[in-house]
Amino acid sequence: MFGPGRPVFVLFGSSIVQGSFINEGWGAILAHTYARKADIILRGYSGWNSRRALEVLNKVFPQDGVVQPSLVIVYFGGNDSIKPHPSGLGPHVPLPEYVDNMRKIAMHLKGLSEKTRVMFLSTPPVNEEQIHEVLGITGRTNEGSRVYSEALLKLSKELGIKCVDIWTAIQQRDDWMTTCFTDGIHLSSEGNKLVAKEILKGIEEADWEPSLCSSSLPIEFGDDSIYDHVTQDGKTQQKQKQKQKEPSDMVGPGRPLFVLFGSSIVQFSFSNEGWGAILAHTYARKADVILRGYAGWNSRRALEVLKEVFPEDGGVQPSLVIVYFGGNDSIEPHPSGLGPHVPLPEYVDNMRKIAMHLKGLSEKTRVMFLSTPPVNDEQIRITGRTNEGGRVYSEACLKLCQELGIKCVDLWTAVQQRDDWMTTCFTDGIHFSSEGSKLVAKEILKAIEEAEWEPSLSSNSMPIEFCNDSIYDHVSKDGNLASLFVLSKN
Repeated sequence: MFGPGRPVFVLFGSSIVQGSFINEGWGAILAHTYARKADIILRGYSGWNSRRALEVLNKVFPQDGVVQPSLVIVYFGGNDSIKPHPSGLGPHVPLPEYVDNMRKIAMHLKGLSEKTRVMFLSTPPVNEEQIHEVLGITGRTNEGSRVYSEALLKLSKELGIKCVDIWTAIQQRDDWMTTCFTDGIHLSSEGNKLVAKEILKGIEEADWEPSLCSSSLPIEFGDDSIYDHVTQDGKTQQKQKQKQKEPSDMVGPGRPLFVLFGSSIVQFSFSNEGWGAILAHTYARKADVILRGYAGWNSRRALEVLKEVFPEDGGVQPSLVIVYFGGNDSIEPHPSGLGPHVPLPEYVDNMRKIAMHLKGLSEKTRVMFLSTPPVNDEQIRITGRTNEGGRVYSEACLKLCQELGIKCVDLWTAVQQRDDWMTTCFTDGIHFSSEGSKLVAKEILKAIEEAEWEPSLSSNSMPIEFCNDSIYDHVSKDGNLASLFVLSKN
């Protein structure tokens, strides 16, 4: 990883992992929970079984990697459990081989470093009727899931590895068959919340040293500041103190790195089906989307730590940095002189300095600014933040970007093109609802598509990691091979 070192959590598995940032996914929930504490990296490969995972294990988790993960959460088993196809093709892996594969995966991961912890997720249950109706595939049964789940639990106990019993946890809900899936296999928002809860509980209960529980990890740049928001009693909000950490490098096979850098609009971008989660899902197996969001910050505070977050001598430099500051800067000055307000000329100068530093990181680094979005004045509970103030700072940002030749997404205008924006786009008048986030993600992806960058950073232009066909792919009705991701889209 780059910048201040954080623990790295890697999610490694099949489609349950690759799709874990959509539908309020469990991966997105983890990323939001660990914002400013740990980086959540997606290594999900739809349709894969344990055999295929084992084939590329040394590439995904090289033993000589500069950075080794603090936690790897592993899920394989659902595809392995599918009944054998008469042709001999398909993802089925016999139970003894599955257990042996998972043993080898566990031992490899545990051997990466003394600090690396491993957590397995057991095979979840499935709704067989829904699978046939939505996906049209056969051979995936709840009984098969149970057998592979129990085998993994037994192996985990033998190896002393933490294992979350998803098969049992989901079926403890009386309505699990109608609420926990989108297609009988992949998790709905309700299913994802349940899985995230069980994972966080497992991390909390684990006797790992040091603890990887969110409440035990320091908040990055958690020191108090005169720029913090001022409460009604005239005091600035207090935050947890930080611990300094050593800088580090990227993990696993190289992918383009997208960094989201900004205030709470960024820090919360993985919650409420957020725009950050949408980007992470869109670029799954193509680029890593990393969160550097700091709630309550203004451009002045961002500039103070810019070289720590984006060191010029970093071993890995991002391909794209999406930057948002301005909303807190635009808040009216507080009589005490405290608070996040930054005068407009200084805001423009700060953003100019941020842009120039980021552009100078490497020849490949591209920069995109997000302008200050509108706010619903009536819904906001804090004073001094107005839609008119947002407009002024948004226009200043757009003007600066035009001057510097930087791509800028005009959120202030885009959001207000919806007639119902005030009632649908926010949770509190400032932060985005799922509808607001969908709009933001759409505008960002459109801007990336339109940008004349070489190479292009459009999702459609980027290669898919490990995209070669395999005899382990699912067998469709016509006898051809197709990934489960493709089947689920049809």
